[in-house]
Amino acid sequence: MLDCMSGELDESRLEFFVRWAEPRYFKGIEPVSAVGISADLEGPACFLSNENRILVNAAVAQFPRWCGVLLLHELIHSKLYKQNGDPDEDHGERFQAELDRLTVEGAYKGRL
Repeated sequence: MLDCMSGELDESRLEFFVRWAEPRYFKGIEPVSAVGISADLEGPACFLSNENRILVNAAVAQFPRWCGVLLLHELIHSKLYKQNGDPDEDHGERFQAELDRLTVEGAYKGRL
């Protein structure tokens, strides 16, 4: 597990994790432009396709393992959107296949 994901997280540590994960698990996919924390999100995290950005809810920033899982989750949405314009928000077959791939590749080791 990446060392930067311990204690309460700030935007720079979330960004560091994403920049670490992108070349490892999302090769050939355009990187997200930014990662931020927002107190105004309805859910725990989201990928904003129109901004190519991931936001994490401020209420979950104190849970580093969960943030790692959330960031991987949103990176899947980013990848799927960039492949064909559909982020698969319903978490269908394409999304499930990515979850399986990340599990096999060890992305969730130490996070779940």
